[in-house]
Amino acid sequence: MSGWSLSTRMVVTVAVTIAATMALFVGLTTMRLNDGARKQVLGVEQLARARAQETLVLESRLAASFLLRIMRELETDLSLLSGRSTTSVAVQRGNIVAIDLLMREDVEVGKVDSILVLDPKLNPLGSHRPGLDLLGARAALERSGLLISAAELSRQADPKNKLSRQAHVPADAALLDALGLDGGPGFLMVSSHPVFDDFGELVAILIGSKLVTGNEPTLAQFLQSRNLGIAVGEGPHQLMARGIGADDNSAASTDLTSSDRIPLTHCEAFGPGWTLCVKTPGEQVFRQIAALTNHIETERTSWELWLMG
Repeated sequence: MSGWSLSTRMVVTVAVTIAATMALFVGLTTMRLNDGARKQVLGVEQLARARAQETLVLESRLAASFLLRIMRELETDLSLLSGRSTTSVAVQRGNIVAIDLLMREDVEVGKVDSILVLDPKLNPLGSHRPGLDLLGARAALERSGLLISAAELSRQADPKNKLSRQAHVPADAALLDALGLDGGPGFLMVSSHPVFDDFGELVAILIGSKLVTGNEPTLAQFLQSRNLGIAVGEGPHQLMARGIGADDNSAASTDLTSSDRIPLTHCEAFGPGWTLCVKTPGEQVFRQIAALTNHIETERTSWELWLMG
């Protein structure tokens, strides 16, 4: 530049300075864009995780409400049956055929699958299925712990303060067979009610049960319409599973960095030692994240190209 005039030198110097400044500006801006894009992607993942968790919490509570509705229907059915005069009269007469017929009619039209009738000393009097091994059914109730609840109900029986007992127990094949039930796998919702005569004396206890398999119309429609799965378990044992992930006993996850083939799951307590879990396909959340991430990357690339002219 020794032969250049002063004005030429000034022009070159200014041009170089401007070029260097622009290059620095573009470089810094690109770094900021990349950093901003990374933060946006992280924010999208965190938001997707939070929304998935919130949705699963709501879905699990809705699923629990459907199961509680089944229990309420069972409770209402048994309460009405135990309060009918025809039930008290049939028991007092000791007519096993009449008792069985009455219980069978209620099972056919009501919300209950099985009914066992016990006297105040917990001896079996009849059931919904004629010819059922009543002693075997009583023994099955004792093994399941349900007879303890019936004994407490018998001791506390008061016509002025009519109490009942509710429980849910695993529905193993032996218990189902003993109670004259077909189906499964699943679990039993059980409701026990006292029967009094006209003088307020305890004459019987009705133990009604409902086998829950996940195929109940309202629950099945809920799972299908929301593309969900449900699982109910006692400790480590899964008792009932339907819908998404029903055939997969592997550990489900709410970690969005895991495989998209693993259902996202939320579990809540469903009685002492029991859990109710709702599952949703992981790929749905991953697709949302991928779509938003691609949009962010496209915008970032567009800005970089614009900056570089």
